[in-house]
Amino acid sequence: MIEFEIPLRPEDLSTHSTKHEYHVTKETRVEGMSEGQMNKLIDQLALKLKKEAALSITDHEQFDPLWSLLSKLTDVAQYPDVLERLYNLLFSSTKSTLEANKVAEREKDAGDCDTLRNALKMYVFFLHWFLTSAKKLPSTAAGALKKKRGPKSKEAPEQGRSWETEGQKESILATLISILDLKVHNLWRHDVPEESFLLLVPKIGYLFMEDSSVKTKSIRLSLNTLFSTLIGRYGQSAHVANSMIEMINKYDYMPGPAAEMIEHIYHESHDNSLCTIIIREISRISSKDLERDANGSKNIAAFLVECSERMPKQVYQNISLVISHLDGEAYIMRSGIIQVLGNIICKYLNEGDHLDAADSLMDILEERTRDVKSFTRSKALHVWEQLIQERKVPVERMERVLDIAIGRVQDTTLHTRRSAIQLLICIIAYNPYSPQLRLAALVTRYEEEQKKKAAMTGDDDNQEIVSVNLKKLEDIITFVEKIHAVTPVIAQILSSKNSTEIQDAIQFFVTCHDFKIQKATSGVRKMMSLVWSSEAGIKEKVIQACRQLYIKEKADVTAKNLIRLTEGCTLGELTCMEEMVARMTEGKLISQRVVQCLWDLFVMKNHESKADSTSALVVISMIAAADAASVSGRLNTLVSIGLGPRCKVEDEIGKYTCITLQKISKGEKEGKKSFSRMKMTHPLFTRLADLMNDDHMQHNNWYGFAEQAINTIYSLSERPDTLAADIVRDMAAKIFDLKGSEEVRECSQKSLGRFLFVLGHIALKQLVYIEEIQSELRTRRGNIREKKEKESTSAIEEELGVHAAEEEREVERLQETAEREVIGKNLLGSFGPLISMVAANAGGNFNEPSLRSCAVMALCKYMCVHSEYCDRHIQLLFTILANAPEPTIRANIIISLGDIAIRFPNLMEPWTKIFYRQLKDEDVGVRKNTLMVLTHLILNDMIKVKGQISDMAVCLEDPEERIVDLSKLFFMEYSKKGNSIYNVLPDLISNLSSSQSGDSFRSIMKYLFSFIKKDKHTENLVDKLCQRVKASEEEQRSHIFHCMTLLNLNEKAVKKLVENSKVIRESMSDPDVQNSIASIVAKCKKNGRSEMKAAVNELSNNLSLEDAQQQEGTTIASEERKKNTSKRGRSTRGRGRGGKRVTKGRKEESEEEGEYQSSSEEEARVVKVTKGKKKKEESSEEESSGLEDDE
Repeated sequence: MIEFEIPLRPEDLSTHSTKHEYHVTKETRVEGMSEGQMNKLIDQLALKLKKEAALSITDHEQFDPLWSLLSKLTDVAQYPDVLERLYNLLFSSTKSTLEANKVAEREKDAGDCDTLRNALKMYVFFLHWFLTSAKKLPSTAAGALKKKRGPKSKEAPEQGRSWETEGQKESILATLISILDLKVHNLWRHDVPEESFLLLVPKIGYLFMEDSSVKTKSIRLSLNTLFSTLIGRYGQSAHVANSMIEMINKYDYMPGPAAEMIEHIYHESHDNSLCTIIIREISRISSKDLERDANGSKNIAAFLVECSERMPKQVYQNISLVISHLDGEAYIMRSGIIQVLGNIICKYLNEGDHLDAADSLMDILEERTRDVKSFTRSKALHVWEQLIQERKVPVERMERVLDIAIGRVQDTTLHTRRSAIQLLICIIAYNPYSPQLRLAALVTRYEEEQKKKAAMTGDDDNQEIVSVNLKKLEDIITFVEKIHAVTPVIAQILSSKNSTEIQDAIQFFVTCHDFKIQKATSGVRKMMSLVWSSEAGIKEKVIQACRQLYIKEKADVTAKNLIRLTEGCTLGELTCMEEMVARMTEGKLISQRVVQCLWDLFVMKNHESKADSTSALVVISMIAAADAASVSGRLNTLVSIGLGPRCKVEDEIGKYTCITLQKISKGEKEGKKSFSRMKMTHPLFTRLADLMNDDHMQHNNWYGFAEQAINTIYSLSERPDTLAADIVRDMAAKIFDLKGSEEVRECSQKSLGRFLFVLGHIALKQLVYIEEIQSELRTRRGNIREKKEKESTSAIEEELGVHAAEEEREVERLQETAEREVIGKNLLGSFGPLISMVAANAGGNFNEPSLRSCAVMALCKYMCVHSEYCDRHIQLLFTILANAPEPTIRANIIISLGDIAIRFPNLMEPWTKIFYRQLKDEDVGVRKNTLMVLTHLILNDMIKVKGQISDMAVCLEDPEERIVDLSKLFFMEYSKKGNSIYNVLPDLISNLSSSQSGDSFRSIMKYLFSFIKKDKHTENLVDKLCQRVKASEEEQRSHIFHCMTLLNLNEKAVKKLVENSKVIRESMSDPDVQNSIASIVAKCKKNGRSEMKAAVNELSNNLSLEDAQQQEGTTIASEERKKNTSKRGRSTRGRGRGGKRVTKGRKEESEEEGEYQSSSEEEARVVKVTKGKKKKEESSEEESSGLEDDE
């Protein structure tokens, strides 16, 4: 019979074909057939194939109609049932033919080998043709084939076409595997099937891989067996490899299954040829192709990584083929190969003779941490982390890895910094030295070992042991010192804008704390300030970190951890810790057993130190903020111990006792429980008054205690005003003759200072107390009025705002009443003149610093309470601010001025300019307070922003780091208020360009211009800056043009420059202006849009034209020199182009980080043109020579 040859295309078998001897002799017209006609045709075929066996497909009576149906499968697909029947016929007949071949093998009856062989080829050909064509059917046909499910079914329907179900695909693959397992010598004359057949079988497998069926494990296993047979038995490695690479490159889901397949084939046949061929082909892919096809690069890199995890030995044997891609421009490929190297080291090169090879690969990994692309640097750091976790990094290399991590912590990109921090955490957690890295203890051990070595004489063996120990200790100490050095850098990251980076920094300090690294304490305390973060993720991370650090299973250990944390804390740190403890208390992380342990420490049940007792009280006060019940039942204990004899001699205990007592009222109010104030006769108030009048109480402790004692009286007493009046009278009796004489008695300045302090604080608390009462009364009155007028209120009155006006008048009246009641013709008001007299140091009689400080604070508080008193004394207050030598007094005045600005903004407005001057105070504390107060006032719209905001911008260059951080925080928050930064920038530039040096000005502007994001703002700023150039002095112009380089210019902005070309040309004599213009042109040239290029070219041409005009009339000698310069310039520009090719790998980094410094030809040309404007012709040759060096 005629041999059936598998065609390249099914059309090659048509009746008109001459390419194959076996071809269709009679085509059946399928177009226009009805469903019934098609079913009849399939019935006839099925009957013949069943009656005459499936082998009869070799007859044209069966072959030709099947071919015709398949060639018009789109027409057949109109009838889904017909399509299903056609597939079932093909597949069942294929299986029947397979069984016929198996029967022939078992019976050792070759029979008609030609018929068996050709039938098998025909069915495989038809099956592949059907599956390929069915895949291309229109979606409407696919939709018609969905299997129907019951109305109650909630699951998505399976794929309706039977050949697309997982079970049927497995059957098809099983059939193909069985075909390949046949004894081919019985079918093919040369014991090997022809190439066309061996290429056809895997194509069906590729079809299933293309539609993501390979994700299913059972199908994946069948595919592995199919390809393993093709390669192991028939040597199809090359063909499979080429197809596999194509599919890996094309489909994102293929890298994993492809690597699994290669692993399976290797284990089944012990043949590594497929892996070798694929890696070799990957090595031949050009770097440019990989860079151009990012998705393909990602898939290939992922495939190599998967292979290195599954078969590290086999990949290592071929690693030299792909390692050249590390020098390519496709960073994704570089990153993948870096991961491959890490996997090889971890899984293969980890012992014995491979250590040298591992060391060489580690050298490559070290080099890649300095890759030009940040993603690749990050990947290299991640691989180092993996190696350290697997304990694959030798001890002698650990210090080098630490240096790498420390260096990358200050990387310009976020993900690289994060990877560096994570690597540092890993280095500490898996360090090969010690579980405790306390530097002081290590230094002590080192000194002891040195003494031991010095005491040894003649004992060489022991000396050698001690020397080894010393060397080990030196390494550990160096290791810890480097960790100490990097902790301040990571502490700064806690102020980052990115929440994930902050969380990494938190974890770093937690790890350092676990390993007893001393420098971690400051970072942990700073970390606690993040409990105020508005981001829930950061807040939760901080709480989890503190739980891990301080909350232990044993209650006494937890209590001691908490009191140790309070030691050495600043007021701000204690405030953050209080919020943290309160949140943990609310979350039930601090149990009642811990609270009981703290009370035991406070009462010194086990003879604890007084310092621990006070610290325990501090923590109790923090817990009480969230659990007032933990304090309210122990009032007598607090009073007897906290306000007992210890209060007079110990620091802080009296103050924190009062603070804890205040939490009773606050906790019950917030818990919406009715709070009953205490009677005036309660022993607590008597004790507080006695202590405040006790002259024997230590001077340094008294002020903090007195402030909190007054707060406690106003928080807990039912008549705080009466108690306060009694305290004032008792203290005044020691100074004044209250029976009629107004002469001052002989008294210590200490007593007078205390009295003034009490006056000021009581005045402030009395105002708050009265306002609270008035607010409550106003609320009640409003509720009653609202209930009465709910139905009678007319719409006209509401529209005219009658009730709103009434409420406003009511508020003003209540405010005046409050002021008058506090400081009027009453007890407190009578001492107003005394306060102002002492604050002004009348007659030079009040020189003692603490007395003057108390008087100034009392003056400020009186001014906050009463508007008339404030109006009369505000000039005095600013005079004191200007002349007071004590920084503390100036700092306190600044804070008070913020309160006055909120209370009486109209009185404060004329003095705002003087307020800003304090940003230049010589004392850091005064500058910091001024910046913080102004930040609060401006962000809350309490004062208007004027030209003085430039003084706040100068704070960005303050030598004090904390002030710089606060200034950055202000501008960051200010930028969120609409167009705020944009509106003030022109004035800022004008003010700072004349007052700041070049470097300082550039640094400030770089930060401020980072907030300009909108194109419209950029365009307007360019126009405004050009107008400013006209009115500015010559030395200011370079600053203004530098500002333009900080903008991301669009086409319209460049056109603004073109419109102002004349202004630019007039300023080009300044070299700094020339450099700025050159930078702008070079930066804009990077934009690939044609409109931008046209605008930049127009700007460049304008500058070149003017240069030509200025050069007219020069001497012939000058022209000759210019020609020589031009030649040198062209030579230099040639080098510039070469430089551009060299730095091409760096350009991709610039697109991400914004730091790429172009050496573009355009920049060189513009600089050269502008340099020609120099009027001194006699030095033109020297200038042009210098230009070459610049280029």
